[in-house]
Amino acid sequence: LNAGLAPPTAPEAVAVPVPGRASFGAREIRATVGPACPATASSVSVRLESPILVRSAQPGDRITLAGGGRGRVGRILAAAGVPARERHLVPLVVDAAGRVVWIGGYRADPGTLAPPGETAIRLELV
Repeated sequence: LNAGLAPPTAPEAVAVPVPGRASFGAREIRATVGPACPATASSVSVRLESPILVRSAQPGDRITLAGGGRGRVGRILAAAGVPARERHLVPLVVDAAGRVVWIGGYRADPGTLAPPGETAIRLELV
């Protein structure tokens, strides 16, 4: 129980250099360029242009779903069992237009995933 303790504040948004690393709270996003690998919970290979930003969830954030349509980031995290008081600690990777392309550790926008073998930006949550 956190009785009397204030919840941790949301980490500041930060640009992810390609190639390079960016710290987001206690987590780190590492970006490299190379052949795409299949997506896992901790890494994705995407077709994106810089700049890439990592930030916490904001009201109204949505991500494109594999079956079509868009899902609310907060609901996706709730369904994954992330408590509401901790959702702002989950890194969201957004493209230059502000579109959520990866909920770090949970889900990626299938439209941005690169097919295996294609040169892409590989993002890893470490």
